[in-house]
Amino acid sequence: MKETVLETRRVVESTVDVKRIDELEKWFAREYVSRLNTINRYTYLGLPLPETRYALEMEAYHKENELRALKGQEPLPESKLKKIF
Repeated sequence: MKETVLETRRVVESTVDVKRIDELEKWFAREYVSRLNTINRYTYLGLPLPETRYALEMEAYHKENELRALKGQEPLPESKLKKIF
């Protein structure tokens, strides 16, 4: 006998929430990837970085928590690393 788990999701009621969810998903798909590639390229070439990887990852962490809140999911666990620099 196979058991199935039903996933419950909160219905997004506001069009503002839908727009913000779309903006955040596009940020992760486009801007985050682009900025991460820039950091990796500058590191590889030994050039001074335009921003730190830590700053980018913390921004992504906060945006992911915002996205999860809008979708009705549990937030990510608290970051164990505080400020490095």
